[in-house]
Amino acid sequence: SKWLVDNGDKAEIGGRLMEVYLGCHVLQHEACFHCSKKSIKWNGSSNSSWQALLCQTCNATYAVKTKANMKAVESEFCFNKISGGSFEEFCKIHNSQLQPKMFCVVLPRKSVATDVQNRVYPVYIAEITKGVPQLYH
Repeated sequence: SKWLVDNGDKAEIGGRLMEVYLGCHVLQHEACFHCSKKSIKWNGSSNSSWQALLCQTCNATYAVKTKANMKAVESEFCFNKISGGSFEEFCKIHNSQLQPKMFCVVLPRKSVATDVQNRVYPVYIAEITKGVPQLYH
């Protein structure tokens, strides 16, 4: 299981832990942004970086992304360039018969509060309307 493998990459491990932390919070306290029902379920999978959370009522999907700190989160939103995820999976969901709403959930791995007793992790949620492949050279 990818959840139990420690490859020494602290950012990757921290990102997974924050995804689980956020997932637990959402399952207990939050409603779907699209249908407003409290029917979101964890759907994390080692096969896909999409659909970490899925609404069982309207099939809305939530891709959870973590960034090193709040500055990195704000920078990605400012430039409208949130990297990560699979373009292939995006296309499968976007072109499916159901055409569910897709959301990106982004949060920092580092608390914005300096008080160790009260950690604060702001969460940004945005609807995904298009995706483009990231090309490497």
